[in-house]
Amino acid sequence: MQERAICSGINADPVTIYRSHIQYHQNSPKWFEHLKVNVPLEQFEMAHLRFTFCHCSSKERERKFLGFSFLPLADKNGACLSDGEHELYIYKYQVFDSLQRLGRVPGEEMVKFLEDILDALFALFTMTTVNNVTTITDSNNLSPRTLSIFRVLIDFFKTLNDPKFVSYRSALEKYIEKQFSAPLVYYGLITCVRRYVEMVIVSIQQTNNERTSIDSSSSSSSTIVTKRDLEFILRCLSVLDWILKIIVQSRILYTRASIAGNLIVENSNLQNDDEFKMELLLLFETIQRLLHSE
Repeated sequence: MQERAICSGINADPVTIYRSHIQYHQNSPKWFEHLKVNVPLEQFEMAHLRFTFCHCSSKERERKFLGFSFLPLADKNGACLSDGEHELYIYKYQVFDSLQRLGRVPGEEMVKFLEDILDALFALFTMTTVNNVTTITDSNNLSPRTLSIFRVLIDFFKTLNDPKFVSYRSALEKYIEKQFSAPLVYYGLITCVRRYVEMVIVSIQQTNNERTSIDSSSSSSSTIVTKRDLEFILRCLSVLDWILKIIVQSRILYTRASIAGNLIVENSNLQNDDEFKMELLLLFETIQRLLHSE
């Protein structure tokens, strides 16, 4: 990326990223902005402009990514791009397809990009949980995407528990304390952990109860736990210390942002410290019930 290469007008300071204005309630927006691009001659032939398109909501501060386009500054002959209209393709990568492929990446490669991977995962987790969970205990509204991200997070932390990656644990500690910046993930993490633990508890109860009524068996059929689920909950409990540290740090960031007025959340129940403490106690009680299950 060429630093400070874009200038929006006379006496305007050059910038690396130019942010255009927002078209409010405009389905077919048009921009007529003039920009000057300063690129070294030796880099001009390979240089291009990247356009990123986002949806900006009046209710949410976060921008929703829509897609991106590229415009080369030189044509195939190396000449400067001519004036006029240019038709650009808008690309949109499939986030959750990439998420599934992440699980096939060797651990040696994943730990090299620890901060970037976690930033991306927590951003996705925030996006899905805020849109689907209306209360901190509303586990029924967790989307499959939310659970998929949670599984990837758990597997990533499990990778860091491998003895050959012990040197990266200090990097994770530093990330949580210094770089982690997701104030809304705490309630989603609590909800996900409780959901999986309760699934196992219900499955154990069903196994021990030989005389389950037809109605109850049909209504609880969706809670039957597979071997894969059992293996996952064991992995989840093995990295519970990391999850709890992130939950607490997320809540601290949430409180700071709320006091500073930098956070907009429609559900005011999430701002209650007593409720947060109660939810943590309920989480521990749920885990205790699992440990006492036979």
